[in-house]
Amino acid sequence: MQRLQHQPTVTHLTTFRARLVLLVLLIVLPGFGLVLFGEIRRSFADNLLELLLIALLVTAAASLGAELFVLRRVKSLVEATCRLAAGDLTARSGLPYGRDELGQLGRSFDDMATALELRQARAERAEAELHRSLEALRRADAERRRLLAYLTHAQEQERGRIASDIHDDSIQAIAAVGIRLEVLKRTLGPEQLQIMRGLEESIGLSVARLRHLLFELRPPVLDREGLAPALRMCLDEMFGESPPAHGVENGFDCEPPPEIRTILYRIAQEALNNVRKHARASRVDVVLEEMDGGFAVRIRDDGVGFTMNGSSPSPPGHLGLTAMRERSELAGGWWRATTSPGRGTTVEFWLPSGQTDRVGIPA
Repeated sequence: MQRLQHQPTVTHLTTFRARLVLLVLLIVLPGFGLVLFGEIRRSFADNLLELLLIALLVTAAASLGAELFVLRRVKSLVEATCRLAAGDLTARSGLPYGRDELGQLGRSFDDMATALELRQARAERAEAELHRSLEALRRADAERRRLLAYLTHAQEQERGRIASDIHDDSIQAIAAVGIRLEVLKRTLGPEQLQIMRGLEESIGLSVARLRHLLFELRPPVLDREGLAPALRMCLDEMFGESPPAHGVENGFDCEPPPEIRTILYRIAQEALNNVRKHARASRVDVVLEEMDGGFAVRIRDDGVGFTMNGSSPSPPGHLGLTAMRERSELAGGWWRATTSPGRGTTVEFWLPSGQTDRVGIPA
């Protein structure tokens, strides 16, 4: 590319030199006439020889002057231009700054090259700063993910410990009370038996509530069988045989990692709690899909819906929406809800598998 740019310039210089020689000859030729016809007594051969010598000297002097004062300066400017075009921002014309056109051109070229060099230096500093900021963000993101995994693990461990304590202590103690009441019933009369039946019902209801609390704290099926069976059991626990009708469609080819599976379950659990409390739906469906290197969950109901406000995404009674969004984004994923009054609600969220970067929300 440089050769293609340089050749036309050399051609222009050669043309300039030829025009200069022609100009000198046009200046000298009138003198030929004066010499030839001004002195009649000198021979024609002597006059012609003298004129040729004068023409050669004038041409040589003009060529040397042009080389020194014009062509050499133009060549210097052309070479600096080629170096600048090749990416050498330190290239300068080397021309003395004067009032003539070449001096002004050299000054303009050097000013332009200096401005380009300063701009390039600023761009390189900005790029280096951007790389440092990006690396800091990556480290912060990795640390955030590590802390989230640690907090999730610690939270689930604490839930498991509480569930174990309830199962081994509270439920066992209440069951023991039930057994003693059964023994005591044999010694009571009809009136006391009626009271005893009420106590047994209260004890049975307390045990059922404690077992439901155990499932809320840490469903064993989540670890044993996976996310889809755990969500089916969650739906059964929440709604049982009563409306809304419910179902789970499992599109996972493999189970998410334990931490991701737990976060997906907790977000879905919060969304289903909102359906139970507010939707008044006749149907709710849960769909599990793998997409964009991660795992997506979509929960759709045909309930009453509500109005979403962009500045306040959680309407009264739906404070869990903000928690679901924050939990998804902290895990490197996204969360969104689509709803309007009378048209039901669809909650969707996505979490990376742990080996991919965050993917944007699809349109």
